[in-house]
Amino acid sequence: MSARAFYRQHNLPERIFYYWRRKYREAHGLSAENGFVPVEIGSPVLPSVDETRGIVQIQYPNGVLVTVNKSVSISGIKALIKAI
Repeated sequence: MSARAFYRQHNLPERIFYYWRRKYREAHGLSAENGFVPVEIGSPVLPSVDETRGIVQIQYPNGVLVTVNKSVSISGIKALIKAI
């Protein structure tokens, strides 16, 4: 699949796609000739009910973990995600 086909299929702005592709290549020492890397997504590991009381956690692929109290509204969480 071409880069154009990929970012169009996933409704990504072209500039965002190329920005993150460049960042990934820099972080992993890859050259432009390497193309896409296959990724396998495993089954999610769900925490127990006791571990989730009162909090919402969002973990980004780069390891950043954002934890907020579950009393924060959905619009507040959306604003937080956009800000990051």
